Amino acid sequence: MKTRADFLRAKALQLLDANLALKFLISPAGKKGKLEAEKIRAQILSWNKKELREYIEGVEETIKNLRRQYGVVASSSELLDFLKWGQETLPGHVALPRVVEVRKFFHDYSMIFPNSKLWPAHARITFDYHGAGPNGDPDRGIRILEATIYEDMSALWNLLNERAGDDNPKSMPRERKTLYALRRATISTAVYFLEAYVNGLAFDFLADPKRTFTNEEKSVLSEWNFEKQQPRYLSLKDKILKFQRIILKTQHAPIQTNNSPSMEKILYLAEYFRNPLAHPDPHFKPISGKQDKELAIYDISIEHARDAVDSAVDLSMKLEELFHGDRCRIPWLLPRTQAGCFPKEAFE
Repeated sequence: MKTRADFLRAKALQLLDANLALKFLISPAGKKGKLEAEKIRAQILSWNKKELREYIEGVEETIKNLRRQYGVVASSSELLDFLKWGQETLPGHVALPRVVEVRKFFHDYSMIFPNSKLWPAHARITFDYHGAGPNGDPDRGIRILEATIYEDMSALWNLLNERAGDDNPKSMPRERKTLYALRRATISTAVYFLEAYVNGLAFDFLADPKRTFTNEEKSVLSEWNFEKQQPRYLSLKDKILKFQRIILKTQHAPIQTNNSPSMEKILYLAEYFRNPLAHPDPHFKPISGKQDKELAIYDISIEHARDAVDSAVDLSMKLEELFHGDRCRIPWLLPRTQAGCFPKEAFE
């Protein structure tokens, strides 16, 4: 038969988890917080009724104050589910919820991260229960898919630019082939970056509760056929044009190939260079009788790679201004400098 102490002990353990979950949501404590919680858990198991009552009274007040201070609206069960999710990540790894999901837990998430209102809905926040940082400190920060691929593209271009002089008969084969590999990788990653940016736009507008879309529009923006329950793939060109019409509610896309040199250029490079790289094929084309795909891979120049990165950056900036009126949401997106490379700020 359970005693009064047993009930108090059970309540104390529940409040320990509730407090831990709340603090994990607000600011993960890493390894130190994890060890401290385990220490308190062991103490609860040995405390008498007076000690249990004092702990319960104190932790209830702590939870109440934290909720008020940070405007937390999530229920205790939601917080505990969130904590459990974080605990289930493997040591050395972090939980990565999207910011649109975490915002629901607060009246105003900018009370935690002042600049978070500018973050895209698909941005992921690092929640580190195990303490993957140095000395067991929590790994904190955000991860934005298109920003990560932009950094990849920038790094590849900078390496390519540094090695541009290796394209001469006197260079060692390894140096020349490394240069050619960088050309191919750079042009492909430029297209990947643009597509990631465009896909992110679609996600953000779909996640906006103030926006309404028809089922057909949702199908296009999410690239999902809801009737057949299968993917509905769109070309990069279709995405850029259709997303504009759907999101802006216009009959014609404001930015098109006939008025945007950047769009025209990147789509050309995507079709004639990136696509053959993504789907290498030695077969002859039935109509032209040429090995168009395979030969295109050997024709990539540093100028093609340069045009790809510049066009991808420029078109993304123009789309951002079109949809949001300015570029405040993407301070990380920077063009190449006059020196020819992406600046160090592009990697910060």
